[in-house]
Amino acid sequence: MKKQLLLCGLLFLVACTPVKTTREYYEDYVNPKPSIDYEQTVTTDLPSEFLDDYYTIDSKIVRLVDQIELMDFQLDPAWIEQQKAAQPWIRHMAVLDGEQLFLAGDDTLGFDPQLRESLVELGKEPKRRLIHNADRVILVHVGAVGNDSLRTTLVEIDMDLLTSEVRERKTSLFTGDKVYGQASGLSAEALLPITKSSSYSGSRDAGDVDVYWVRSMASDNLIYIYPN
Repeated sequence: MKKQLLLCGLLFLVACTPVKTTREYYEDYVNPKPSIDYEQTVTTDLPSEFLDDYYTIDSKIVRLVDQIELMDFQLDPAWIEQQKAAQPWIRHMAVLDGEQLFLAGDDTLGFDPQLRESLVELGKEPKRRLIHNADRVILVHVGAVGNDSLRTTLVEIDMDLLTSEVRERKTSLFTGDKVYGQASGLSAEALLPITKSSSYSGSRDAGDVDVYWVRSMASDNLIYIYPN
């Protein structure tokens, strides 16, 4: 109840005053490691509904990323099943070592040759990105383990389940290749210039529609879109 009252009060404040950055709004609930330069955020008014949707969806992914980064050096295979049971929008998970050798999880990801080719194209450095592979949406988390090793965690996401709470609203998700949600009529090409911005949030024209946008704090290439 206390959290709900805090959220309602915050949304009321957002609706009445300009929002310089959504970072303060977001960090009232979670505190992920940022990958975006917040100093280059564009000052703009962001609708309270948009901010609410943004937190509702992105906080789920952020919490998963936090759990991935907290994994022990020795991976417990039961951890994967726990994550899938707690978060139904996770279809499959797999963990690979620095040489892309399968460690644990679902074979459908761990031994997929096309997916491995996509991972090679991404390079060997820490990253958090969403990629499309055979009509699947995969969160790729590459993080350091120990001093010199890397470990790759793959998460296949059910986008319908992930966005089910905001499906009838205006907020959409854009990954650079595809738009998910009410703004699906917008072309990825019209939204592509947003991906080249180093800002955390802003607004711009996207063809015949002006849109607000905010970057995810869980994936470097996930952007939330809202028509102005």
